[in-house]
Amino acid sequence: MRRWLSLVVALASAVPVAAVAGSAQRQHRVARAGDVFEYLLPGSALGWTLAMADWRGLGQFAGSFGLTMGVTQLMKATIDATRPNGGPKSMPSGHTASATGGAAYMQRRYGWAFGVPYYIAAGYTALSRVVTDWHYPRDVVVGGAIAIGSSFLFVRRIKITDRYSLLPYGHGLYGLRIQRRF
Repeated sequence: MRRWLSLVVALASAVPVAAVAGSAQRQHRVARAGDVFEYLLPGSALGWTLAMADWRGLGQFAGSFGLTMGVTQLMKATIDATRPNGGPKSMPSGHTASATGGAAYMQRRYGWAFGVPYYIAAGYTALSRVVTDWHYPRDVVVGGAIAIGSSFLFVRRIKITDRYSLLPYGHGLYGLRIQRRF
């Protein structure tokens, strides 16, 4: 229950994006941020996995993200759904699937301390797609659900060995320290 509550809080914290989307210039900035997160979240998840030399996690990321994007593109090709702006291929949201794919992987593999910031950014991405009329709410929900479902199929929590340990940075400070035992 605590996990679901954390997810709801993370997604709800992204709601202020709706207040930002007003003028055309603001909407362009909101859409651009969603475009950046589409690549930044899975890219940084991949980068973190490589930096940790987590080869098993790399395979899990590839399986989960590959399935997410494969299912998303297959659904886009087969479901004839018009976007709110009149364009084609509305269902599901590829931006949301990609961003949530990175978030779900980080949360499932490395825990909620990593997952919450990623889910906040993924929630922002989803809302940016809705408030800029690229998608309906159902499109972003389905895109996110595909990514989360794929992560449940492929991703397992890392077992930290004696070689590496992840510790809080300090009192009241947010960060990460990686230690290696010699």
